[in-house]
Amino acid sequence: MRPLPLADFIPTGLAVDAFDVEKNEVVICVRSATPLARCPACGAKSGRLHSRYQRTIADLPLAGYSTSLRVWVRRFFCDSRSCPRRIFAERIETVAPPRSRRTDRLESLAHCLAIAL
Repeated sequence: MRPLPLADFIPTGLAVDAFDVEKNEVVICVRSATPLARCPACGAKSGRLHSRYQRTIADLPLAGYSTSLRVWVRRFFCDSRSCPRRIFAERIETVAPPRSRRTDRLESLAHCLAIAL
């Protein structure tokens, strides 16, 4: 039996940096695979990096272990003069909406379970 690659479980648009099994949890460290980000206010693309921070998002269980994604989110400068926003964080909407603590896949599963109960 051929083992499934870890990339099959990672949402599109992300690159895996590392993964670890801690106690009863699988932790997968990921980052955006694209070099540019689009400003949410004006839509201009930017590649000028300001900083980055780490965000933890719960994901679907993997082989009986709870899974979380540690996502490195980058902040960019918006170079558009007409934009009211000078600094913005990249959006990883293929994974989770802004400020969400669960992936869309886990949120969908929780929603289906709530309706069934």
